[in-house]
Parts: sequence; C-alpha cells; structure tokens
Amino acid sequence: MPRTARPTFEQARTVFRLVGDLRDLRGDPGGQRRLIVHSMCEILGARQGTALLLENFAGGESMRFREATHGGWANGAVIELWEALLHARQFHRDVVMRGCQDIEAARPAGERHRRPVARLRDQIVPDDVFYAAPLVRELLPVLEIDSHVCGWHTPGPGAPTLALTFHRDARDRPFAPREREVLQLFLEELAIVGAEGKLDPPPVAPAGRGDRERPFLSPRERAVLKHLLGGRSVKETAIALRISHRTTEDYVKALYRKYDVHSRGELMTRFVSAPELVG
Repeated sequence: MPRTARPTFEQARTVFRLVGDLRDLRGDPGGQRRLIVHSMCEILGARQGTALLLENFAGGESMRFREATHGGWANGAVIELWEALLHARQFHRDVVMRGCQDIEAARPAGERHRRPVARLRDQIVPDDVFYAAPLVRELLPVLEIDSHVCGWHTPGPGAPTLALTFHRDARDRPFAPREREVLQLFLEELAIVGAEGKLDPPPVAPAGRGDRERPFLSPRERAVLKHLLGGRSVKETAIALRISHRTTEDYVKALYRKYDVHSRGELMTRFVSAPELVG
C-alpha cells in the first residue's frame, strides 16, 4: 500500500477510540449505528453518511432493505427523500448499490463473513455508467452530493449486511484512497470485536415468513401504521407527521408489502385477527 494511502496515526487512533465507544453502547444497536455514522462522517470529512441493514446482499434473491440510519445531513427534507426511495425499494435503481452487491456476490462465501470490503465509487462503477444512470441524473441536482466511499460486512450466515456509504459535497474534492483505507480499518476492527461477542449482533432473519410473522418496521413505518389504525386517512397522517402526501403513500405501500395485504381494509383485518403483528 502506498504511504499516502495509509491512515494517519491520528485517524487510526480515532477509529480505535470509536470502536471502544461502540462497545460501551452494547445493548443499544440503534445507538451504535448512529454513533458510527456521525463519527465516521467527521473522521472521513463527509457531508452525509448512511448505515443500511440489508438482507440478501449477496444472495440470488432480491436485496431487501431492513433499516437505515442517517447522519451529517442538515436538511431533513433530503432525509425524507432518501427514506422514501428506500421504502419504495428504489435503491435497486442505484448503480452504486448494485455494483457493491455484484462485488460481494463474486467473493467466496466464506470470505464474506471474515473480511469486510471498502471501495471508492469509481472502483465500484465507472464514471460513464454512474453519471448516465437515471437515478443519479434525477437526484444529484437535489442532493448536491457526489463522491462516495462505501463499505460493507456480513457478520455471519443469515445475518443482514451492514452497508455504510459516505458522501461529499459535489463541489468538494473527491474521497482519496486514504479515506477508503480508514473505512476498511474501521470495518475490520468492528468485525473483530463483533466476532468476540463485544457488540450487539444484527438479528438473524427468520428461516420462514409465515402469515403470523411480525415484520420489522422502521420508526416512520410504525408511526404511519399507528395513525392508519387510529382511523386517520393518508392525507391526515401526512399532516400529523409533517411529511408529504406522496412520501406517506410510499410508507403505506411498504406496509402493505410487509403485511402481504392490498388495501387498508385488509390491513385493518390483519390486526383485528392478530394484533401482535405490529413490528
């Protein structure tokens, strides 16, 4: 590795300190992910970061989004936009995410659980493909972020993948190999303490998805569900939660998909017969 690509002593020390702080948050996996995103934004000099829990990241089935934790964005409207894309499964249009999935799928199965991966965006997808992608052309003017550094790790068979992605302002200098190596170092240290049982392991996905399974819901999905079950319309729910009508509809569609229903009436019936199904 070229000397200029190695993490500085201060960067490495900060990474080790962060991993120690994460150990102190054992019992609060959501708090751990929030600390990861906010701290790594500072360490990497990123404007925005997101931690994603994804199922089937390297499997043959369709990749499924489970949960997202955001940090670094000052604009709440941008977070709402990203959440809407995730819950509407629009992240499948993201050429960077698909490229990460292809890299992971090409690795030997045993290696996926032993060694995390970190990549700069141009190591995942070339410029001509990235800037020609419809989702990129649609979102870059809105998000005003461009340069990516991404990393991911699947801690064990059946566990969801923790995928981290960080971005810089489109007008800022791109991430360099050193930032990639800093993220690689962090993920490797995280994998070591996780294997030692010093972190909360991600919940293993259930083997079967029967009718009585309680699906995982994000905090926003639970809030929308609560309003719907309370008798509010989609419009009234959007106003109560201070989000757009379209975003609320996206959450409603996600609820229908997770509970395997096709209408609000069916959703209500599910909870009359099995109220424990709420996530």
